[in-house]
Amino acid sequence: MSERLVAIMSEQVVGIISEYLVGIIGIRNLDADFFTWRCDNDLAGMAALRAGFGIGVCQVAIAARDLSLVPLLETEFRIDLPVWLAMHEELKPAPLMRASFDAIAAGVKHFLQLV
Repeated sequence: MSERLVAIMSEQVVGIISEYLVGIIGIRNLDADFFTWRCDNDLAGMAALRAGFGIGVCQVAIAARDLSLVPLLETEFRIDLPVWLAMHEELKPAPLMRASFDAIAAGVKHFLQLV
């Protein structure tokens, strides 16, 4: 771990604990005491970051919309999350559903290109 990462992790950290994220990040033995402020709701977590409760993690494209959020570990820390877009097989032939799905797919593709 870089000295910068260790120094930042000693600050007030805002976050959630989930087996999925812990597995992706690769940090083991992380418990609730690590976080200064913790919740299991993404919107509340983003509100805490925006309010300045501490240092936390959010998607780059989401953070880019808020000038008060500053990237700290652009080269040392990155989590790539898979994105899935699915539609029930029986809805595919319906023109309105297909148009909606295609519009959502185009929007998601655009969003992912921002990252």
